[in-house]
Amino acid sequence: MRTLAVDLGTSNTVAALRIGSSEPRLLRLSGEQTLSSAVWLDRNGQLVVGRDAERQARLDAARFEPTPKLRVGEGQVLLGNQAVPVVNLLAALLGQVLAEARREGGEPDQFVLTHPAAWGKSRRDVLMEATRLAGVRCPVRLMPEPVAAAGRFVTLPDVRLQPGQALAVLDVGGGTTDVAVVKQGPGGWEVLADGGTDIGGRDLDFELLRHLRTGDPLWTELERPATPAARRVARTLAEDVRAAKEALSRYAHTDIPMPPPLPDAHLTRGEFETLVRPLLTKVVDVLSEVLGRARPGPLAGVFLVGGCTRVPLLASLVTERTGLQPIVLESPECTVALGALAEARQPPPSQETTVVQRRPWTPPQPIQPPPPPPVPPVAPKKNWLPVAVIGLVVVAVATLVVVLTAQSGGETPTGNGSTTAVPAAPDSAAADRRKLFGADEELLRLAVPAIDNADRCVNAKGSLTDKYSSRTQVQCTMVNGNKELIIEFMSGDSRTSCNKAVEDIDFKSQKSGTWTGNGRSGRWKDITFTPVDLPGQTVPGVYYETDAGTACAVLNPSAEATSVTGAGLHEFWAKSAQPH
Repeated sequence: MRTLAVDLGTSNTVAALRIGSSEPRLLRLSGEQTLSSAVWLDRNGQLVVGRDAERQARLDAARFEPTPKLRVGEGQVLLGNQAVPVVNLLAALLGQVLAEARREGGEPDQFVLTHPAAWGKSRRDVLMEATRLAGVRCPVRLMPEPVAAAGRFVTLPDVRLQPGQALAVLDVGGGTTDVAVVKQGPGGWEVLADGGTDIGGRDLDFELLRHLRTGDPLWTELERPATPAARRVARTLAEDVRAAKEALSRYAHTDIPMPPPLPDAHLTRGEFETLVRPLLTKVVDVLSEVLGRARPGPLAGVFLVGGCTRVPLLASLVTERTGLQPIVLESPECTVALGALAEARQPPPSQETTVVQRRPWTPPQPIQPPPPPPVPPVAPKKNWLPVAVIGLVVVAVATLVVVLTAQSGGETPTGNGSTTAVPAAPDSAAADRRKLFGADEELLRLAVPAIDNADRCVNAKGSLTDKYSSRTQVQCTMVNGNKELIIEFMSGDSRTSCNKAVEDIDFKSQKSGTWTGNGRSGRWKDITFTPVDLPGQTVPGVYYETDAGTACAVLNPSAEATSVTGAGLHEFWAKSAQPH
């Protein structure tokens, strides 16, 4: 029996193989323990993966996707001038892993693929299709990542999980953080609660890079490299910064080589921890929030998973918050893959195992972009909210830009759980505006009838301006008399997206209530806030969200409509924007 387990991560992919009763071992992928999850499209339409993709990106970053796992909910990505299905990118990665597994141990008899606990059926279906395209010819089992981590935890020496005890899994990778509390029930591991945030190792790299920045004009070229030579220099600096971060997990200080004529930098662990403490504190905040929802009773422990958990400060912060000394292994990035092998020995839940049809594999090919919907090409209006105006000032190397999307696809109804159909669009123009929401029905239910009464709408989500791990962002302009109003819709796969936006807006709540409509229910608040570009001035707004907190919207006057009152804005919202 040859079992292959793959942890397809946001930044890196890890695979482990067990043949018969032998000890599990990690596959060497392109000569390394981990395979970069990056994908690059060459000019012949072939997909290149891993470090080779990162090297090619130095020459043409437009053909590069550093984190395809984060794009699963989008269907397609634009690489160069070609739209490529995301499932093809995942299949290219899995195909590389499968080829190495066949070389070392022959054709697998079982294929285990892990995924975030919050992923819904649509995203899991993408994974199953990716295994088919990659040429997997054996039964495939999908396994939640925290369940795989728990499977690894119980194999550790001197670990005993007592009846009734739960395990907290804190997985901090290169681009995201996932938290889950799991407990063993009669049918296997159960996820009691989960959550996450868009904080990962790349954010720590960015803080370190920002610390190193000086006023030297060379930094402008490093942040926006315009030539192949400049991109190579920027890429080398990014790699040196990441290496320095990793070195400070082992040593008290390190040196960072800088491109000439910049002087080399010296950094201590204390300085680094001061830089990243606010980010890691937010990570531990998520852990506390998930533990609060799970109410697990006695914990067997906190298991740290993912490469970024090597940072010693994280373990210290977890101990301060929970009173428990967390457990972190020597190679935390390999925990999920090895745990999936261990857990695969247990009988799987029937819904997680599928036999892949024995169909021949054809290499993933890019497709031509579909024609755009007939929406006028209007640029987003200037909005006071940071959702559309705050971007990341980061080194413009493609592998440092993480496009953050969320996880579950929004298939589960929220609010009262109704499956009431969304009212039909009143005309073709409204139908065209609805196309901006794609398959995000949850957000569309929040947006109707505002989207139908809008004057125009645009996609407000971008790779550099989205800092909220949002699934969808749409901005619309509405007209009330001769006053122009802006309404912005946003969704995510957890409360994190909307909560972050609320924190940035820093609004003051005036009064609140509840709404019900389109098969959902939620809360509204009349608010006031200070525009980011008009300090000292206060404007009104209406913020509303679903009960689940995964879809939200803000209605506020445009920059030119400063005379709109809070009462008038709420009256307009209740008549023209509130779901009915």
